[in-house]
Amino acid sequence: MEATLDIEFLRGLDPEPITKELALVSDGVLQTFHFRSPYPMNLHRSKDSGLNWSDDHISYYQLHTVLNEITANFDHLYAYGSEKCEILNLQLKRTIHDYEDLKCLDPNKLKSDFRCCLTCQSFPHMRCATRNAVACHNWLRYHFITKIYISCPKDNTRHTTEFASGIQKN
Repeated sequence: MEATLDIEFLRGLDPEPITKELALVSDGVLQTFHFRSPYPMNLHRSKDSGLNWSDDHISYYQLHTVLNEITANFDHLYAYGSEKCEILNLQLKRTIHDYEDLKCLDPNKLKSDFRCCLTCQSFPHMRCATRNAVACHNWLRYHFITKIYISCPKDNTRHTTEFASGIQKN
């Protein structure tokens, strides 16, 4: 079974990426987690993303545990972008398939009927991990379905157009 992961992160002091928001989407599953700062930082709100360290509820030190628990039942994990795949791969020690390798558009360019209710969504350039994961996972499901129908196995029992036209004459 497949799952799509997405993260939004802020740059720390080193400037290492510090995961602020984590989302997992699969068929019938939608989970979002917001993490606290791993060390004392000034509370700030990014002008571009709207992310704020005061918007949190999980200790940053639980990130590894949360990631491992929510992905345990999934055979294939996907994320968009090499940087996010690398960050997730380092945390999970598992292969994360990159949507870019599958020629998926940027999640912000994909249509999605998902609407986030967080206040940060009022920012014009907000990149919501949950919205991105939903959009990419919907794209993946469509991608799998079209592959099934495009790669039909040869079946000699199918009716030909000659057979169909003979039925219409009667």
